[in-house]
Amino acid sequence: MKKQPKPQESAPPSSSIAPPSSLQEEPVPAFPVGKLITTPEREAYVDGEMTLIVPRLNLDIPVFDGNSEEVMSKGVGLYDYGQLPGEGNRNTSIVGHRDIYGQEFYYIDTIVSGDLLYLEYDGMQYTYEYESTEIVDAENWDPIRVKEYPCLTLTSCDPIGTSLNRIIVTSRLVDISPIQEESHMPEVSSKEENPMEFVPQDNSPNSEMLPE
Repeated sequence: MKKQPKPQESAPPSSSIAPPSSLQEEPVPAFPVGKLITTPEREAYVDGEMTLIVPRLNLDIPVFDGNSEEVMSKGVGLYDYGQLPGEGNRNTSIVGHRDIYGQEFYYIDTIVSGDLLYLEYDGMQYTYEYESTEIVDAENWDPIRVKEYPCLTLTSCDPIGTSLNRIIVTSRLVDISPIQEESHMPEVSSKEENPMEFVPQDNSPNSEMLPE
């Protein structure tokens, strides 16, 4: 996994967000579009405070702090310049492996139109609807810069077993609601078969997939 660029700017603490049942139609941007920034809230983030739920991938996992190899050996990580979820134009950027360790994002390319993804953080559930998948050069960090709207960005290496490119899955925030006491894995929202139902439960690194 390539080393991430140094954040360009720091942002002031954002105001607390009331727990709306749905989003405003036109949220006011709070961060400079096109920039890589870090916030005091992000700097204070602690491993596991946020949970990523992707029904398509059968994922319901904690999000760790950062994207170092040590962090990613434990699971998926929140980029240093990834904003925590909320209204406004926050880009919550998360990175995970496809070919080694837990292989959390092995089937990231199967997320499709109609799929919903979720983040749970600070007592709230943030619902995102899949928007796009793209392949970019490994040194292209544009997809995880601040956008004009609140979104969740998942990134991993591509093709599997190499770090030549980066696969980017972007989803747009569509709802915020309190976490239900009896939460469970939501069903896959689209009608297509879930490939993860047939994945063997072997989380050890696969040496055959590693680049020579």
